Amino acid sequence: MFILNMNRQPPIGEGICGKDSGVKSEGIMTVSSNIVEESMPCKKNNGDDVEINLFEILKKQFGADCVYHSVKYKKKNGQEKELSDLLIVALPYVISIQLKWLSYNSDDFESERGHVIAQRVIKRMEDGARQHKSLTSLLSNASSIELPAIWDEGKYTYHLPTTFIKKVLPIVVIDFDDKRYDDPDNRLLLPPIVASANNNASDISVVHAFLLKDVKRILEDMFTVGDFLTYLHHRARILVKRHQFHFPYNELTIFAIYLTKFDLFEKLIRYDHILFLENDIYEQRMSEVEDAIKKRRRLYSENDRVDDIMQFLKDDVRSSHKVWGSVENCSVQYIVCLSRLKIFESMFKRMVSDRIEYCWTRVVENNEQSHLTYIVDDKKTITGLSIIVACIDINSDDFVKNSVGILDWAFRRFMTALKNEKVRNNINEVLMILFNRSKEKMCMCVRELVPEDYKLVLSESEAEEQSRLMKRGNYHFEEWGFLKSNGLN
Repeated sequence: MFILNMNRQPPIGEGICGKDSGVKSEGIMTVSSNIVEESMPCKKNNGDDVEINLFEILKKQFGADCVYHSVKYKKKNGQEKELSDLLIVALPYVISIQLKWLSYNSDDFESERGHVIAQRVIKRMEDGARQHKSLTSLLSNASSIELPAIWDEGKYTYHLPTTFIKKVLPIVVIDFDDKRYDDPDNRLLLPPIVASANNNASDISVVHAFLLKDVKRILEDMFTVGDFLTYLHHRARILVKRHQFHFPYNELTIFAIYLTKFDLFEKLIRYDHILFLENDIYEQRMSEVEDAIKKRRRLYSENDRVDDIMQFLKDDVRSSHKVWGSVENCSVQYIVCLSRLKIFESMFKRMVSDRIEYCWTRVVENNEQSHLTYIVDDKKTITGLSIIVACIDINSDDFVKNSVGILDWAFRRFMTALKNEKVRNNINEVLMILFNRSKEKMCMCVRELVPEDYKLVLSESEAEEQSRLMKRGNYHFEEWGFLKSNGLN
């Protein structure tokens, strides 16, 4: 038995976040999505307003280039049906969100039948989670999805092969009129919900259910899709054993511990029974570390070099399909590369940004011909993802003309390092980010490793000569240490 009374815990001071119905189709699935402008007309009911509100929040936090609204598909007979209210595409992941508006209010829950109504809401969340299977069924029976180019105001569509989608994370969001929500002692306490159709703890089968007001608070501290994916992973870990928890506990309690005391969060997973003695743990913790939270939000909201690359990619795909007339190829390449950047957790994204700046500084200030660093990212969102970052002292014209050779050169240097370090079993793909001294030109690609790639190494003399210009990044330390190193005291 583990009893948690946050009032009895000393101020943490160490800071925050210790971290990481089915419808069959064939061939191509055509999907449409509403492109919502800023001047949104009034909607016809509360459910529509809720949907638009969450859509705008997701765009603000994760970027408008990966969030789709009111996604629909066409059946063989031409009938159009809704696939998902909101869709976040961050390959190899797709997050599908369904929203449900309930007509209950606070008075209903405080009536004589309040307990019965609360149980109905919980059951509705669980049922909604289990029934959320249209997307996974469609993806298993379609070779590609036709999506609008939301990064270019939906001016054209492209076909995304479903083979790029490795995992779908379904989410159900429930909303109703809880007038006392802001009062932790009087708000309706509903337990966090996950459901698994296969009754196992695999995050592949877990479906998450949230209350809208809770998920909106949680998203305030999620700055990348990778942050959200990581929280969903850890949430599934703890909630598939939710029988161990005893009231009162709720979504915000779990999230507050995850965000501000991750070592305690890990301990909770190991206990058989847990009893929380307060309802307002979220409010307590966010108040105790208020200054740190504000600084954390400010730091992770600032643009960095990775954001610059995302903008570069967007500008490039907008112009490339006009120049080459190839909507399909440039769009798929764009969404694949963009997705790899989207799934970086905020801390890791800042670290990659630092390495980009470091490589550029070595070339410009130290007059090196090139500088390359690589990251073996075996503990982040995608297991087995490695990253190559390199700056080359070359003018823009030559960089473009020789981009294929430059990519091959960087890849061979990376494979040589892996051979020397005898690291190979846990690396599945490589993300390459290469740019020239002026930062005017960049090339980026995602390459899956195959056994033959391990033969693509430099000669011994070349490897020895280049070893001093190659550095492996070390990115496996706690977030609080990283934040302190960035002036967050």
